[in-house]
Amino acid sequence: MTSNGGCAACLLIYSGEWQKANPEKMKVAIAAWNDANREYVLAKGRERSKANLTRTAAAKRARNAKRLAAKLAARIEDPSDYTGPPITRAEARATGLLRFFTGKPCVKGHLSQRTTANGGCLRCNTDLAKQLYHKHNAEQRSAWRAGSAAWKKANPEKVKVDIHRRRARERAAEGSHTAGELKALFQRQRGCCAYCSKSIHKSYHVDHVIPLARGGSNWITNISLACAKCNTAKGATDPLEFARRLGRLI
Repeated sequence: MTSNGGCAACLLIYSGEWQKANPEKMKVAIAAWNDANREYVLAKGRERSKANLTRTAAAKRARNAKRLAAKLAARIEDPSDYTGPPITRAEARATGLLRFFTGKPCVKGHLSQRTTANGGCLRCNTDLAKQLYHKHNAEQRSAWRAGSAAWKKANPEKVKVDIHRRRARERAAEGSHTAGELKALFQRQRGCCAYCSKSIHKSYHVDHVIPLARGGSNWITNISLACAKCNTAKGATDPLEFARRLGRLI
């Protein structure tokens, strides 16, 4: 029985039916409760993360292994088995292809695809890359990694541009933006988060106002700079819905 004398089982059934019939109201109620109890929600999230750290890491490794297996399965194991339509390098450039197939062997006899960037044989490039990787020792590879990390630290805007360009390409979204445009946007926002107005001088997230998952573009006109907290909370939420959640719209 409930505190008012009602049947707990009946209440549970009725509550479940009401939730199914009113999904939008449930979303609003859950979002309001989460906002009102943010510290509790964050504490519980940290507890769950800590309790499931091993399982989460195992699941992440399994997911990455599955993605890698899918990528490897999609590759052509032996380029000599490729039977795609022969085209020229100029045609590949015109259509935006990264690779093309001429139907003719390279100087080493590989009947393989070629890269549009330099016209090189894909099989030769792969073999050369393997030779160079094993030729250089671990110290040199560590130095390269350190240099790459230093460049990324010195060019955060370019790194963010590359990341979002890849995300947009994966979702077939149109548009692109540059590091210079991000710097100009940072100045227009006066170094403040677009949502909570807190300082983002130390670090910021590049947010798509209309999320890529909802058909948004990667043009600078669809970009805003936000703090990590706001961008994580927004996720793929509709911008108007997120504004209502923040209390900026009625």
